[in-house]
Amino acid sequence: MHDTSIEALHAFARLSPDAVLVVDGSGQVRIVNDAAASLFRTDVERLVGEPLEMLVPAEHRASHRRRRESYQEQPTTRRMGSEMQLWASALDGTRVPVDVGLRPVVVGGERLVVAVVRDLTDRRQAEQATNDLERAATRLRQFVDVASHELRTPLTAVLGFAETLLSHVGFRADDRTRELLEAIRRNALRQERLLTGLLELSRLQRGQLRLCPEVVSVHTVVHEAVDSFPGLDIEVEVGAESRVVADPQRVVQILVDLLINAERYGAAPVRITEVPSGHEQVLLAISDGGEGIPESYRHEMFAPFTQASNGDAREAEGLGLGLHLARSLALAMGGDLSYVPDERQGSRFLLLMPRGAAITAHATARLGERSA
Repeated sequence: MHDTSIEALHAFARLSPDAVLVVDGSGQVRIVNDAAASLFRTDVERLVGEPLEMLVPAEHRASHRRRRESYQEQPTTRRMGSEMQLWASALDGTRVPVDVGLRPVVVGGERLVVAVVRDLTDRRQAEQATNDLERAATRLRQFVDVASHELRTPLTAVLGFAETLLSHVGFRADDRTRELLEAIRRNALRQERLLTGLLELSRLQRGQLRLCPEVVSVHTVVHEAVDSFPGLDIEVEVGAESRVVADPQRVVQILVDLLINAERYGAAPVRITEVPSGHEQVLLAISDGGEGIPESYRHEMFAPFTQASNGDAREAEGLGLGLHLARSLALAMGGDLSYVPDERQGSRFLLLMPRGAAITAHATARLGERSA
C-alpha cells in the first residue's frame, strides 16, 4: 500500500458521485462525503467520529464487527455484496440494500480503509419487477397450454359430429339444417385455428416448436397452400426446379397465413411469384391488389396480438398471431419474411428461404429469443 495524504482522501470523497466513508483501524468514521450523508439520511457532521457499526442493522452489528476486524488483519482491495446481500441502516431507520467496495490506504503511517457505498435500491426494484414479469409470463404460458388443450377436446368432438352429419350418406337434412351444420363446422374450425395459434406461440416463446427440415420442392408446397383456397383466384409463377431445405409443413403454414390475409383484406389479383435472388436463396413474392397495409401499422405488423384495427370495435378476426408466427417460422428456418408496399397497389410480402442451409438445433433454440 502506498502512502497518501489526508487531503487527497478528502478530495476523492468530495469528487466521488458515490457515498464514501473513510474508516480507521478501530472502526471510527474519519471522512464522509455529502453522498454518504444523503444515503444515511443525516448530515456529514453527525457521522464523523461515530463507529461504523451504527450504519449497520442492529442484528448484524456483532458479525459485522468481527468481519471488519478480520479484514484489518489482512486488508485487500475487494468488493462486499457480490456473494451476499448487504444492508445499510440509515439514521432514520430505513434499510438500504448496498454494494460496498473496500480499499486500504496508509496516511502518515496510519492504516485506513476507504469504503465506497452504492445504493442498490433501484437495481433491486428492477430485478424484482423483472422476476415478477418472468413468473407472470411463465404462469400465462402454463395457462395457455392447459386452457388450449382443455378447450380443444370438446371442440374436436363438436367438429367431428358436424363433419360426420354432413358427410353421412343416410343423413337427410333440409337446407336450413345443413346451413346450421356448416356454420357449426366453420366456427369450430376457426376456433381450432385460434387455439393452435396460441399453442404454437407458447412453444415458440420457449424454443420448443419442433421443425423437421428436408429438401422441399417450392412448386409443391406453393400448390399445396393454394389448394386450400379453392374459391380464391391465385396466379402462380414458380420454377418447377426450385428446391429449399426447410420444414414443408411450416412453409405451407406460412403461405396459408399470407393467403388468408390476402383473402380477408386484399383483392384480386393474388399472385405468388418467384423473384430472381441468386444461387443461395429462393425469394417468393406474395401480393394482392387490395388497399395495402396502413403505413402507421407497418412497424408493428409482425408483433404478436397486433392488428391494423384493435380493441372492441375492430373489424379483423383472430388474435393477430398469423404474421408473427409466419415470420418467426421463416427466421427459424434460416430465412425471413418482410413486407413492402406493392408499386402498383396492395400488399406484397417477401418470403426468403435458403436453398441449402439446413435448420440447425441452434436455430431452433433461437425461436424463443426471436419471439420475445
